[in-house]
Amino acid sequence: MNSIHDVPYEDIQEFLRANKKSYLNENDAYNKALILLKDRNAIGHTMSIIEWIIAHNLIKKKVKISDFTIYQIDNMQQFQIDELAKILTMSGNNRDNIKNILSYMNKLSILPEHPDVKPLILDTILQLQILSSPLDEVMNIFENNKFMRKFIYDNMDKIISNNIKIENSKLTQDSAHSLANFIFDFMVSNEIILAKEALKFASKYDFKLSISQILFSLTYNVLMSLNTNLIVKYFELSEYINSLYKENGNVDYIIKGVLLNPLGEFKDNEREYLPSIFEAAIITDKTEISQPIYHFWWVESDERVKYKKYNIKFLNEIDPLIKEFEQNYPELKYDF
Repeated sequence: MNSIHDVPYEDIQEFLRANKKSYLNENDAYNKALILLKDRNAIGHTMSIIEWIIAHNLIKKKVKISDFTIYQIDNMQQFQIDELAKILTMSGNNRDNIKNILSYMNKLSILPEHPDVKPLILDTILQLQILSSPLDEVMNIFENNKFMRKFIYDNMDKIISNNIKIENSKLTQDSAHSLANFIFDFMVSNEIILAKEALKFASKYDFKLSISQILFSLTYNVLMSLNTNLIVKYFELSEYINSLYKENGNVDYIIKGVLLNPLGEFKDNEREYLPSIFEAAIITDKTEISQPIYHFWWVESDERVKYKKYNIKFLNEIDPLIKEFEQNYPELKYDF
């Protein structure tokens, strides 16, 4: 923890005078200033005191800040300074103020100037952002800086643990949705290794419920994407996911939970998504998924309902896939 004695004595004296506080000696002045800082009605905070307060609060909140050198701060581009100032919760972006705050946090060192330090500056800023940002912002940073892939992989546990909330020993619904979106975005970007790593650490927090909240949200996102390739990737991950979740994360069971109503029938509003899911199930040989969809097609293709407005598009899209299903699985084909 930083010490109030790090603030220049002249600033402490000025602060006490502004608030009409007397003191016996230097040590007494620092003690009274520390007490006065807790008073919301106090006035006359000097810039050094404001910098110290910012540093004190960052340390208290355990905000992760890397070490910097004066050379690094002096040679940062302006957008990098802006990002660092934001992480330090500053309203401005003055370099001297940044140096002072970092110094109060014991995060600033004086090293000889060396041009080899420059390439490290951007990496350090991005790493700070990643470790202190919400998951959607982490993904935005990654999309624009793919070279941070290894850092994200190595720090996935920290990234996830910094973005979860537990209430009554359960993961909150908002946290579950956020984690599901995070994993989904990795899959969309074809970053399957990162998706698997995120799933591994997310599963540690997804407990106390009969069905995984994260997997239910993730499954819904994938199935409703209308992206056959993405659904295939997810189906191919099912064995890995099942190994992580064991009791409350069977992928096939959750897929049916997303698509079927309590009576075991497909929900009317899911009809448009079934062709892409059906195709992915055929590609990955998941008959436990394709067979119920095949049955649904058989019912909806009945002459009495096939020409209903909501069925025409569905049947036009799925009919070519039905032939492939029947060729691949003649034993499952309806002959009547």
